[in-house]
Amino acid sequence: MRRKKLTPAQRLDVLHSNGGVCYLCNEPINLARIRRGEAEGFEVEHIHALALGGGDDPSNWRPAHISCHKKKTRRDRRAMAKARRGEAKRNGTAKPRFKKKIASRGFDKGPLMKRPDGEIVDRKTGGVVRPGWKP
Repeated sequence: MRRKKLTPAQRLDVLHSNGGVCYLCNEPINLARIRRGEAEGFEVEHIHALALGGGDDPSNWRPAHISCHKKKTRRDRRAMAKARRGEAKRNGTAKPRFKKKIASRGFDKGPLMKRPDGEIVDRKTGGVVRPGWKP
């Protein structure tokens, strides 16, 4: 869902409906100090992120300092990523976390085998076909 662009009047309505206080840290948002550049600005924040099912309507809007909003957005993004991973897992489209080796039955063993000392031995009879190196 795409976010609506708010007019300055709508932003002020959101600020005044919440008593001129940042809803995340409960500190006052002073418009006069913001205009003079003495205080941090504010943004209209969604209580429940749009990507997590929140609505884009006034009941879901609250004023927040820019720094407070950034912190909450960081937490929301983690929650969104976790929700996407869970959805992908349920759909069967999740990327495997670790690459598993392909299990195979291995190679057929031949009739002869070589011992560490270099002797070639018949597997069935155990007889030495060719003697190995001996010091």
